[in-house]
Amino acid sequence: MTEVHAYVHGALSLPSIERDMLAHALNESLNGLGVNGRRAGYSQAICLKSDDLTSDEGES
Repeated sequence: MTEVHAYVHGALSLPSIERDMLAHALNESLNGLGVNGRRAGYSQAICLKSDDLTSDEGES
């Protein structure tokens, strides 16, 4: 947790994969809490293939 605090306060730099994992965890937490609004951004835009968009159909 100390590294997260250091990153948030600008005292530490993280590799893009770690920044993306932190953003994903934050976004998942906000979703779980039912919070509406902006979300943490990722280092690069995530582009889904059309196969990825339909692969979850029928699973619930």
